[in-house]
Amino acid sequence: MSRFFSPRQGGLATNALEFRGLTHRDDVELSLSKWVLWMYEKEEIVHLTKRYAHMAGRAVWADLSIAAMRDDGGRPQSFIT
Repeated sequence: MSRFFSPRQGGLATNALEFRGLTHRDDVELSLSKWVLWMYEKEEIVHLTKRYAHMAGRAVWADLSIAAMRDDGGRPQSFIT
């Protein structure tokens, strides 16, 4: 995936700055609002349609579902997309 979507060669997004670089500028707010819903509102599955920024400059559309893997206290431990 990083070969096609990453703003730099050699890795997937590991922090917010890289996330913003991977996400189409018009979809950053939508993506962050869905992330907050999943992370803090305890939604088990969040769905969204968004664009990624291809390194060639074009948009790549994706339908995403994010599922939470939570511990016994309800804290997210990992996610599946």
